[in-house]
Amino acid sequence: MRARLTSLIVLLFSAAFVVLAARDHLMHGGPSRARTVMSHSGMAPERSEAGLLLLQHANRTLPRYARVAVVKPNGRWDDAGMLAVAHGQLARQHAVPAATLDAGGDPPDFVVAVDAPLDDSRYERIHEAPTGGIWKRVR
Repeated sequence: MRARLTSLIVLLFSAAFVVLAARDHLMHGGPSRARTVMSHSGMAPERSEAGLLLLQHANRTLPRYARVAVVKPNGRWDDAGMLAVAHGQLARQHAVPAATLDAGGDPPDFVVAVDAPLDDSRYERIHEAPTGGIWKRVR
């Protein structure tokens, strides 16, 4: 008798949990298809998603094999991480380290600046997004 009562209580609480979880899910928009891999994850999915959409736009619109650097102008300590993201998201272009902007050699053709505008007279903005912009080298 006690085992049946325990099973009944577990079943009732499980059903209540499913109902409450479904209600909460529907209140927050219900089922939806994610726009990017970051759409439903992380502490700030909106910022991450917007950054990936900026890189997706760059991947679609920049010429094939163009040399592209991805930088955070106000967070240059993260240049290695940004290069890794560029390699993963810019499949059609050639991602180069952000250090090529500082070196006296051949600067990249395009720069994707994340979270801040690029302050470099060698480049002009060609696209603006909520999380940054795409800059083209002026020849």
